[in-house]
Amino acid sequence: MKKYGILVLILFSVTIWDLSKNNFLQFGKKVSTMEAPKCKSMCESVNRCLSDEQKQLQDPKLVQFACEILCTKQYQLFEGCSQAILTSCQSGEVCIKNLTKGLF
Repeated sequence: MKKYGILVLILFSVTIWDLSKNNFLQFGKKVSTMEAPKCKSMCESVNRCLSDEQKQLQDPKLVQFACEILCTKQYQLFEGCSQAILTSCQSGEVCIKNLTKGLF
């Protein structure tokens, strides 16, 4: 039990340290009503980037819906890549991979 207490304390302190950096005000920034149409157009662009194989594996409407949810809940991520997403599929993919460190 003592090991877990120390791990929880370390996890808590690292989380506080991470949140206290310059990005604290941007953490979890949600989309405003003025920015919502931008999310919709970005997600339509992402949806057009799906290959035929990806469209067969996943419903494009579901992909767009998931993208819109992510965009509205984590707008600062998508805002950073908005120009790249609208420019080309490949540049948008590279930008998102760079921002998320390869998670998506």
